[in-house]
Amino acid sequence: MPRLLLLFGVGFLVADVLGIAEQLRYWQRRRTALLTWPGTRPPFYQMQVGIGIALTLLFLYDLILRPSATEQVFGIGMMCVYYAGIVPMSARIERGFYRDGVWSDRRFVRYARIGAITWKEEGEPALLFASRHGQTATRLVVPGPLFGAVRRLLRDLIGRHAIHLTDTGFHLGLRDERDDV
Repeated sequence: MPRLLLLFGVGFLVADVLGIAEQLRYWQRRRTALLTWPGTRPPFYQMQVGIGIALTLLFLYDLILRPSATEQVFGIGMMCVYYAGIVPMSARIERGFYRDGVWSDRRFVRYARIGAITWKEEGEPALLFASRHGQTATRLVVPGPLFGAVRRLLRDLIGRHAIHLTDTGFHLGLRDERDDV
């Protein structure tokens, strides 16, 4: 069991470092926000925070009453940092458009990496961004009242060539990329 918790600790250490790096990038970019809104909480958010609280109590118990269980303390501590710190901080990242890219529901995507955009309108409207090389796609849920503002901003970004959509066919220069939005 202690070795398993050590293995979990190493895995969660990596997740913690990545989560802290994401938060630092957000703090740097939030001054360059063009149009943002609060992100939706992930599924089972309350349960994840509850796990964080339980792990914090277990971490304190092991730290105070069982100081010799260092492998367990490390593993539980890294999980505690993730669930009690990283998950709530990530939920506070504002989604939307920044000077150099889009903060989607999962990650930040630079405009230069976006090759295609489409709307998906099941329930709340959502933008789908496909990478320029077609390897990945990411989603951004847009609140209904901001739908028009997002469309105008996208047209402006495409018009200024901040976003250049991938050429998908033979159009003889008659197609305006802004019409794709």
